Formats: sequence, structure tokens, C-alpha cells
Amino acid sequence: MRQVLRVLTVVATAGLFFQFGCKDSGTGSGNGQWESLGFEDKLALRLVLAEPYLYVCGGSDGLWRENIRQPGSQWQYLGLADTSLGRYFNRGVQHVLIQPLNPDWILVAFQPDQATDYGVYRSFDAGNSWAPADSGLEFFVNSSRYLNRIQRFLQRLPSVIGAGPRVWRSTDWGSSWHGGISHSDIAGNVYVFVSHPRQHGMLWLGGENFFFGPLLSFSSDAGNTWTYIELSRVVPVDNAVYSIALDPLDPNVVYVGMQGAMIKTTDSGESWIVSLMTHRHGAFFRAILSDPRDRNHLWAAAGKTIIETFDAGKTWREIQSPNETQVLDMLWDDTRESFYVATESGIYQFKP
Repeated sequence: MRQVLRVLTVVATAGLFFQFGCKDSGTGSGNGQWESLGFEDKLALRLVLAEPYLYVCGGSDGLWRENIRQPGSQWQYLGLADTSLGRYFNRGVQHVLIQPLNPDWILVAFQPDQATDYGVYRSFDAGNSWAPADSGLEFFVNSSRYLNRIQRFLQRLPSVIGAGPRVWRSTDWGSSWHGGISHSDIAGNVYVFVSHPRQHGMLWLGGENFFFGPLLSFSSDAGNTWTYIELSRVVPVDNAVYSIALDPLDPNVVYVGMQGAMIKTTDSGESWIVSLMTHRHGAFFRAILSDPRDRNHLWAAAGKTIIETFDAGKTWREIQSPNETQVLDMLWDDTRESFYVATESGIYQFKP
């Protein structure tokens, strides 16, 4: 397996990274309308849209979905709740994948407390029953059995690609996993795993390595080989990659959200604009959303604040946020030309 270390060039002065505030905070609150979808009493970590349902990964609150084609429909609980795990971002249901050819088939990435416990579950009946799906992820230390973690999924028919400390592949909907390809020199936790909307072989993943440094890698061949980008050369070592947005037309343009700042590359990581955007209180940029209708239009979540740019990040303005809790995920809906926002207290739809 070939692995490449990408050497970085910084396209900015080092002091800019520590400069607080927006480049242009704007004067208006932005145009658009918020609509509450409920879910206020649970933790909404991640959103996945598979028509007609909006799925919510609720951590220890389990997996839920709502039929967004039926106004006023109720949230449906699909299982896998474990309140003993506590209300933490890195426990319980972390990600969900719906089989595009059969929506009753569901895969869930689950983070337990113990390394010996199952971490992948699957259902063939739309969540009415669940079974572990970790075959091939086992490893042994001193005769004790442990399980490698899969933290994020991507669907590449007929395969499912799972990313965690390593990258795994399944061609039988989780009955078995194989590969275990390394995506970096230092393993770690994966917080975001995305593919380019037009060049499906281009994959990016980000997270935090086991030394609390930022983890960022990309693959141009659908995950068979990876190029690791040494971000610690341009950002503080104690940081992580929480979000990634890809330019819909140019695969070389990538936006990366971290703690306290967002950075951007226009050459697939050869050089970086540091920082493209900073936050005065060091908030986590947990979500960046690219408008598929306009490559220069993006939204980003920095803590409790949502910001917007119309010029590919040169200037930003704040738009009205749905509530006073941290934004954890954002998801675009092509059909309705709107996006969903997951927070620590509720899910909302924003119609620009």
C-alpha cells in the first residue's frame, strides 16, 4: 500500500491564524426562514437524508428518523439507545448508512465504552431488529479479542467503505470487512469522511490522531491509497479536523473546519490559506456546507454561530442562528433547496 506525506506551504502570515473575528462580519442577519423540526430533548450528532426520511444519529439516544414528506410527522425511534454511555459526542450512534437500492437495509457505526464491544450494527428490516456486523475487524492482544472501530461510512456500490483508525471495505453489507488500509502515518479517530460530488474516486477524511494532533488525508482512487497531509506544520498541534467541504466543480479546492479556525486549499493540500476564518472564542467549526448551486456560496457553523460567504471565503457575515446551543451538523437538501441544522437542543430547517 502506497502512502504519501504531503509537504505544506502556508499562503498567509503565521500571525493571521491567531487573529480573532470574521474578515467581514456583515451588518445583516441574512435572508431566510427557520423552521423547528423538534428533537429538542435529545442530542443530534449527525444528519443523513435518504428520501423520504431524515435520519438522526443521536449518540446514546440511539437512531431516529422522520418522514419529511409528511408535514407534522413524528420522530420514529429505530433503536440502539444506551443511556449508560452518557451524553457525549463520541459515544453511541455516530453514523448511519442507508442502502440506496433497498432502504430497509441500514448500517450504523456505534461507539461503545469498551474496545471489546461491538461497534458496527446492521438491520435488514428498517431498524426493527439489529445484529452486530464486525466480522473481519477483530484483532488480538495477549489472547484478548478487540474490535477495530469504523466511525464513518461511504457508499460505493457494490462496496461500503468504512473509516476509522484504518479504512475497511465490505461488499456484503457488513457481513465481513477487509482491507484495513492505513490512511496516515499516525492512526486516530475519524470525525468526517466525504467524497467529491462529481469525482467519486476522490475521498477526504479528517479527525484527530492519537497524539491529539489534526488528522487529514485524501485518496484519488476510492480509498485504495492515501496521501497524508501534515497539518501540524501550519496549525497548532493540539487540534483536530471536524468538518470538510469540497468545491463541487474543482476537486483541488477544499475547506477544512478545525477548533477556532477554518483553512482552505486550492491545490489539494500543497498549500493552505491559514486562516481563512477565525473565531474569537475558539469555537469548533463542526460543519461546513457548500451550496451545490453556487460554488462560491458556503455556510459554516462555529459553535453557536452560523456564518455565510458568497465569495468563496474572502468575506463572511453572520446569519441568524436557530437557538443558543452548539451546531453539530449541517445537511443540504437538493429537493427542497434548503438545509438542516443539528444542534445540542433541536433540529431545524433553513430555507434561504
